[in-house]
Order: sequence, then structure tokens, then C-alpha cells
Amino acid sequence: MRRGTAALLVLAASCASMPPAEEQVRAAFEAWRAAAAAGDAAATFRGMTGGFKSEWIFNRLMARDPLVEDWRARMEGGPRTDLDLWLEHQRRYKEGRVASLPASVLGHPSILKLWEDSFSRDKDAVKVQFTGLSIARVYIDETGATVVAHSLVQKSEMYAMVPDVDGWKVDGHREGLRLLKQPR
Repeated sequence: MRRGTAALLVLAASCASMPPAEEQVRAAFEAWRAAAAAGDAAATFRGMTGGFKSEWIFNRLMARDPLVEDWRARMEGGPRTDLDLWLEHQRRYKEGRVASLPASVLGHPSILKLWEDSFSRDKDAVKVQFTGLSIARVYIDETGATVVAHSLVQKSEMYAMVPDVDGWKVDGHREGLRLLKQPR
């Protein structure tokens, strides 16, 4: 057997043993869901993309969440300037999804503390929401994956996931809808 053929067979065998993308998405989502249900704010935060974190901060600022407004007021220097410029731009020109926060804000040490404080404040509701959530279906395409999950109250929720250097991460969420009754 030629050396090239042997290398191809070894490569093919190693690829065959890797889990398919759907299983990777399911495992990543389930780990993220379990961390949220268990109250592990840091693991939940790590399982989200910068875009999803940015959307969360924007929505909390628009809702005038006192915790997030206080965080913004305490931020100083370049990160505060970057945050204010980003926020003003989002308020004026937002079309569709919120743009990702500047790296100086996303990488700021206070952002994890903000998430943990917010998570702690809402931990009972988060536990209820994520404890009864189960994956119904995973759809994968060239943009990433969509996880359709059902809650205990029979709401369907969709989570967008994208591949990242650390594995798949949650990139978005659509509010749940009641499942429609089938016509008779």
C-alpha cells in the first residue's frame, strides 16, 4: 500500500469517529442549558457569543434595568466612551440585530460581574425556564444551527447557535410560542 493511501485511510477513520455536527450542537446546548438550570452564571456566560451578550446588554439598557444602568455609570475611560458611542449608534441606526459591543467593553472585567449579578437576581425564574427545557429538533445549515426546544408549559423556543473556537455557542433566542392544536 502506498504511503498516501495509508494516510488517507487513517484520516478517514479518525473523521468517522468524530461525532456529527448535530450531536456537537446538542451536547453544547445541553451543557449550556444545564449550567443555566444549575445557577452557574459563569458557565452560562461562557456559552454565549459576544453578539448575544451585546443584544442582552442593549435590551437591558433599553428596558432601563437599574443594575445595567448602574454598571454603565460606573464604567470609566475608553470602555465607557466605546459603550456610549455603541449605544448611541444602536439607538439611531439599529436595523435588525444589534451590532456586537466593542472589544474594550466585551473584554472588560466588569461585564462578567454584571451578568452574575443579573443572573443571581433572576435565578429562580431562570431555573424554572431551563429545568424543563428539552431539545425537540436541531437544524444545521451554512450559517450555524437552530435548536428548537420545548418547555414544560408546551412553549416552543428557538436558540441560534454558531461554531466558535471553544465549540458551539448560543447566539440568539426567540421567544416561545404556544404549540398550536392540530385540527381534527
